[in-house]
Amino acid sequence: MPRTAADNQRIKDERREDILAAARTVFGRKGLAGAKISDVAQAAGLSHGLVYHYFDSKEAIYADLVEALFARATMDLQRLERGKGSPLARIRAFVEQRLERMRAEPDMFGIVMQACLHPDAIPGSTRAALETFANRCMSAMTKTITAGQLRGEVVDGDPAELSSALFALVNGLAMFQTLDMNVPRVIPNVDMILGLIVSGARHAR
Repeated sequence: MPRTAADNQRIKDERREDILAAARTVFGRKGLAGAKISDVAQAAGLSHGLVYHYFDSKEAIYADLVEALFARATMDLQRLERGKGSPLARIRAFVEQRLERMRAEPDMFGIVMQACLHPDAIPGSTRAALETFANRCMSAMTKTITAGQLRGEVVDGDPAELSSALFALVNGLAMFQTLDMNVPRVIPNVDMILGLIVSGARHAR
């Protein structure tokens, strides 16, 4: 029985997802500059030429991965900015989501870390998008921390400095997961991380 147009589209979609899944691992370990299309093809179990049938270049694959990451991260950021619950509850949910994805998809965080460490190796448009999103994250977290301070949930201190310290801790954990070294990779629980900003009064309740 010949394949239908729907069957053909399904096969194309599945192959495209196979390529993206393989690329997550390859880019997460080697970075964009160090990876080759042949590496992605081998990881996906496809021919070198077939990968080019779906993507024009490794940069195009990378852009697709980053776009998917932005789509999910943007929803998380919107919940931080305008979600339900107290400021501290929103911060907790945001950090917890980062940790869960770090455990489930370490390669995706590896892609972002590689881009941050080697910005000249990624397309200019992708670099600009990363910078814009990072600035938005810092701004949203700073505002939420400020709101938490007004409620007595968050320790006193410069909100921008507290925001920077919190992101440095979470991003440092993400970077540690991508190291090609035989060392333990322990991700602490969310309450341990939030101990950095939770006020003593809040702990006492």
